[in-house]
Amino acid sequence: VTWPGGRRGRPMWPRVARPALLLGRARHLCMETPRARQLSSFMVETPHISDSVPLADGLLGTIEEVCVSPGDKIKEHDVVVIVDTHKAALEVRSPADGTVVNILVNVGDEVNEKTPVVECES
Repeated sequence: VTWPGGRRGRPMWPRVARPALLLGRARHLCMETPRARQLSSFMVETPHISDSVPLADGLLGTIEEVCVSPGDKIKEHDVVVIVDTHKAALEVRSPADGTVVNILVNVGDEVNEKTPVVECES
């Protein structure tokens, strides 16, 4: 190989790991950290309705139906839980694709805004 300026021979790499090796090592380390495992799981929560709509004691409604079970594969925007408010039935949807790990509510439970209802893993 001839380099600009007439230099010949093998290129000298900096005294750090090559990018390909570093990528493999970093990926391995990343998957082993507790923070990485935390990022791969997520909670489906009941929505925040509005600051201008007062809720009685902060109560959003009652769980009418749980549409998933542990081990189910869900996609983004799939209905996970239906909450019966005093005016309408509210569908709580998944924010991302994943697998249901744990259901945190039962039919008949009263829930507030931003209450976790299902734990998922991506």
